[in-house]
Amino acid sequence: MAENDLKQPAGSTSALPDRALRSTAEDFLNRASFADALTDQILSAPTGQTLRLGVYGGWGEGKTSVLELMRLRLEAATQICVWITPWTAVTRDEVMGQIVDQLRDRLGIDAKSLARAKKFVWFAGATTTAAQDASWWSKAAAQLFAPAVCRRFEAAAARESERFFEVVQERLQGRRIIVFIDDIDRVKPELVPDLLLTLRDALDQPNFFYVMALAPEIVERGLTMIHHGWGTAGDFLEKIVEYPCYLPDPTDDDVEFFIRRSVETLDHAVDLAVIRQLVQILPRNPRKLKLYLRFMASLQRLLERFDRAEIDLHMLYSVQLLRSEFPEEARAIVSDEQALHDLTSGHILELMKNRHQATEEKPAKPSTKYLAATTADKRKERFDRLYQAVRSRDTFLRGSYALAELFTLPDAPPLFTWKELNAFVPRFAAAAPAARRSLIDAEVVRSGEVDHHRARAFFALTLQIREAALGQASEALLDADRAQILSEAATLTDILELFVRDLRIFEKQVLPIDSWKALLAQTQRWSHFAQPADYASLRERERTLVSAAVDTMTDELRAAALDHFGPDRDLGVAGNESDTFRTFIADLRRMLEQWAIGAVLHDFEEPDGLERYWGDRSVGMKNVLFNDNSPLFRDEKNRAAFEALAARAASAPAVQQNFVQFTRMLLYGAIEGGSFIREAARCIVRDADLMKVIWSAALATPLNPRMAGGLREKRLRLVSDGVIDQAYADAMLTIPDWWEVLEGTFFTT
Repeated sequence: MAENDLKQPAGSTSALPDRALRSTAEDFLNRASFADALTDQILSAPTGQTLRLGVYGGWGEGKTSVLELMRLRLEAATQICVWITPWTAVTRDEVMGQIVDQLRDRLGIDAKSLARAKKFVWFAGATTTAAQDASWWSKAAAQLFAPAVCRRFEAAAARESERFFEVVQERLQGRRIIVFIDDIDRVKPELVPDLLLTLRDALDQPNFFYVMALAPEIVERGLTMIHHGWGTAGDFLEKIVEYPCYLPDPTDDDVEFFIRRSVETLDHAVDLAVIRQLVQILPRNPRKLKLYLRFMASLQRLLERFDRAEIDLHMLYSVQLLRSEFPEEARAIVSDEQALHDLTSGHILELMKNRHQATEEKPAKPSTKYLAATTADKRKERFDRLYQAVRSRDTFLRGSYALAELFTLPDAPPLFTWKELNAFVPRFAAAAPAARRSLIDAEVVRSGEVDHHRARAFFALTLQIREAALGQASEALLDADRAQILSEAATLTDILELFVRDLRIFEKQVLPIDSWKALLAQTQRWSHFAQPADYASLRERERTLVSAAVDTMTDELRAAALDHFGPDRDLGVAGNESDTFRTFIADLRRMLEQWAIGAVLHDFEEPDGLERYWGDRSVGMKNVLFNDNSPLFRDEKNRAAFEALAARAASAPAVQQNFVQFTRMLLYGAIEGGSFIREAARCIVRDADLMKVIWSAALATPLNPRMAGGLREKRLRLVSDGVIDQAYADAMLTIPDWWEVLEGTFFTT
């Protein structure tokens, strides 16, 4: 659980680089068979033949790798191979220059070689002669190459180009020249037509072969951008390529062999057993497959932090595959509670339905929700397939992490894992009491202060592991096993006590009220396990811990704790709690209510102290003030304190102001309800003694006409709505003399 665990780089993934193959030893998808078939066509062609091959496939599917494998075998057969990358050139002449440079280097041609060469007769029926004698070159080809040759040999273009090709032909000595043209689909669209036509005319020579790698659909889009007259990619490429060859799709066996060898190459940083279960949905594109495997390998250091049972690896690998291919859509899913519920349990719930139940309408495909309507059908199908692969499980999600957490695990890993905390607990248990605080500090204190995020994560995980331990203890068959597990639960309780009493996490509001609620809920769930003695001791410690947390809370957290019980005083019990727990929770509520009474009485003395009771906030506090059964009004001591406070209204403006607000809220609640419980408010209004105290305090000194008019209106409404009768109003909601003056001046009947 050291802080720098995740800062260290994961195991190297350079063993599976994103590049073309460099040897058959790297060929994990059997591309060599395809490359050999094309190579055989070149080697088996009759002398003087020319052939234009096209290797077709999408980006990342292995076109360049096929060309590399062909080159390896052809060079081993002493053929002359030239490799050009036209996308690095700006003009046609630059592409011609790449070919000339490589022919010059491969065949050892220099200026002296050209000077010694005998001139062929080009200008007398060159085309006819070239057709009759396969060793002769066409004049047209020489002219296309002339500028490139001229610049390299610094002589007259026409003559040096002729001599250059004479020397090329002489030095071939029966060998073939194979020009590999890679990444043609990366060339600027406006250059593609001219470039392809030029290459065809220039290389359509005896013993010249060229192999061009491209994605036809990319070329087609580029041609359409330039001129619709070029037609489809197929129409145009038929003029260029004589023999188009599409990369075969890898089979499941190919993919399985690929991942097995890749996992070995990655030093088993990827779980082979899990990845093999995904073979049918893994991408067939080698680049995408390698990138996915490299990414999963990069998570090795992170995953080493987890116990095997702590995380559902199959689901992690599945959602990361979906995320790797559809990152934006995965992000949308994580924010969609309905989608997360469907992915987590939708399929299983469908399986659990009665088979005889009427078939429901087939739901819409997920792609209709997450992908644009203009998205290619193939991509939509891929998304739907990966979505269904995540959804279609016969068991519920395993491990300790929800589906949304598995999606975001690489970006937002937990601060602590079960494995790490389980390793921490024995060290904590073995430490002397005085040393335990330093162990906790090492985990949650940073720069001399308790780190809120780390403290919350540590506290929450301690509760989770403690819950699991209590569950295991309840199922233990042997007393010795149960005692051992409960001993571990007791150590986890020690950790929680240290957080509450020593770190005072609730007093400093390091933890939110939800952490206390989780602690209380766990105490409630296990309260009925009260025997034998080790259980009883643990239950007592739990109750004491819950109370201690309340004792150290800020007023804000205490108000939230009181809100947790709600207004109906049912104490939140479910029915299977022990009597001891029921007594404890009743005492706890009374303690919180007594604190709330003190806080409420204090609010009456503060300027605008009761403003915060408007609206839906402070439910527990409002229940103390607006419930006729509240101990504020039913407890003799509290009632006396309330009445004493009301008696000070005439001499304490803030007190009177707050009683005016209290009266307004009380009458509004009795008439309209709103955020107040109407019947509870009416009960207070009908309590003659109590209402007389409240009304008198509100009217202890004259009010401004507007405020008095509001109270007058509500008093009339109480009578007209039948909440009280006129006699009660006259007796308990009495009108002071200053009010009578306002009646004749500002009020109208």
